[in-house]
Amino acid sequence: MNKTLLVVLISLIFQRSLCAETLYGLELASAPMREKHLDHLMKLFHEFCLGKKSQQVATQNIINSDRFRPAKDFEGTYEEYFKGLSYAVTPDQDSCTVDVLLQYQPGILLLSLNEIQIAITQLTNFSHAQSLRKAEIGDNSESIQTIESHYLKNGTNANKIVLTYPTSYQDIFYMTINYYYE
Repeated sequence: MNKTLLVVLISLIFQRSLCAETLYGLELASAPMREKHLDHLMKLFHEFCLGKKSQQVATQNIINSDRFRPAKDFEGTYEEYFKGLSYAVTPDQDSCTVDVLLQYQPGILLLSLNEIQIAITQLTNFSHAQSLRKAEIGDNSESIQTIESHYLKNGTNANKIVLTYPTSYQDIFYMTINYYYE
């Protein structure tokens, strides 16, 4: 195959994956910023949620870290600021959640769905099982469009990871990664 043609094809494939989120009128943040925030998001998920046995273990881990403060309006949620953006960790009865708002400035998207999906499979020994398009109801009864990606460990639902990525209202609806306890 001609090298020029190969370079063009690779370029088109790469651009398609990065531009998917711009269908909603948003541009992706710069590559260095996306990389820093994706790394931070995945470190939080790994350190405070992934592999934890229960809500009590996850909560104690957060409290012992001295990195977080209780979130004002969300009981049981702990918040940390990184590079000016709020990241939250919420240990619930069934799962532990890490979240961040994707649209951090008007018209600018922090992370792409593809980047987060790749990071999850690289960080964990979970395999992508399925992705579903869903509509959720937001705080003001608006219909939030999301893509929900499920990741399974050894093909079982015993403890799974669920990524909920909003494709609408990205300025008010948080992207979440949930780990369901073992």
